[in-house]
Amino acid sequence: MDYNYELNKKLVNACTAEKPDYVLIERLLQEGARPLGLTDSYEKFGDFAYNEIIDHYLLGECPKDFVKITEIFIKYGMDISKPDISYDHANIINPLWLFAFDAGEYMIDALKLLLDNGLD
Repeated sequence: MDYNYELNKKLVNACTAEKPDYVLIERLLQEGARPLGLTDSYEKFGDFAYNEIIDHYLLGECPKDFVKITEIFIKYGMDISKPDISYDHANIINPLWLFAFDAGEYMIDALKLLLDNGLD
């Protein structure tokens, strides 16, 4: 699989901007950015774009944006049960594990979106 680290990193930057640009986020997804794609080689401690975005929103900044971003990712086919690289690699964490660090309403809303869209 072609891991477009640069495009995935642009996706992270667009999603974690002070005011996320949803049009840009959708354009990046249309160009091939993958929420469950790596932002760098996992040998260099790369992580999935979605995990980096979750980390950003765990700090409590604009949590409603996180729910909207998750909704957009689902619209473009994100399925956390089918990552680009399996979760058993040394540095790759299932995004659900990160949800355990914040039980705020926005994390529950994002989790509900995932459950309503095929997460088992």
